Amino acid sequence: MLKSTPNCCICGNPVEEKTHEGKVYWNQGENALPVKDGQCCLKCNWEIVVPARLNKADDIFDNLL
Repeated sequence: MLKSTPNCCICGNPVEEKTHEGKVYWNQGENALPVKDGQCCLKCNWEIVVPARLNKADDIFDNLL
């Protein structure tokens, strides 16, 4: 049994339910780190979280050189 669907910790909208053949198999969102400690929706994941991760990785790489 799935937990109740949370709201995005960034924008506050409900996170998406992922389905396969009409059955929900995941409704807990995406990992919002390093932006926030919690779960986020797909929109915030792609528009905010992924760029933040790439910037953080770029900063780490620059410090190695």
